[in-house]
Amino acid sequence: MQKNARSRQNEILTKLLKYDRLSTGSFIDILEREVALRVLIFIAAVVSLFTTSFRFSSSVDSATPDTSPKPAATAAKPVFRPVCAVLTAYVPDPGSLTSTGKDANAGPGLAADPGMFPPGTKILIPGKGTFAVDDTGGHMIADAKRGIRHIDLRIVPRYRRGTDPDVAYRHAVDHANEIGIHWVNIYIVSPPPVSSRNG
Repeated sequence: MQKNARSRQNEILTKLLKYDRLSTGSFIDILEREVALRVLIFIAAVVSLFTTSFRFSSSVDSATPDTSPKPAATAAKPVFRPVCAVLTAYVPDPGSLTSTGKDANAGPGLAADPGMFPPGTKILIPGKGTFAVDDTGGHMIADAKRGIRHIDLRIVPRYRRGTDPDVAYRHAVDHANEIGIHWVNIYIVSPPPVSSRNG
């Protein structure tokens, strides 16, 4: 439908330009030609819009209601609006706990201001995955006071048998440094449970 409207607009514009009798020469003539061209483009757009909306409304008026049985609707996937936030990353110290009392080295998670993203909020970071907010930090709280959304991704070292724990920790720190500090679009997948919002 958009292509037809655009081609109709170009067709009208071409016809109108054939009747343009302004001569090129002086600055005034060129200026008049430019104004005339803009007016012609506007007229062509209005005519195209009118004919497109007229065709649409007439097709809607003449349509008969569809009374055929419809198949059972499948569950629609939710559509999430992107939220811009500052993304940083950190590596927890061995034996440290999150602000919710969980072992920080048990798995990845997010630190954020609890006023903006309460504990339990699940956030999708494109290219990284979906993580639950289970920690907070001074930088996140300070940024929230300035109106900046700041999330801190927890990178957990991968300790494997036969691997030096210091090497695993350094690899995790290197990965956090690669993430650095930058703006990203994040998606709030699910709000926190009611108990964590009230408690």
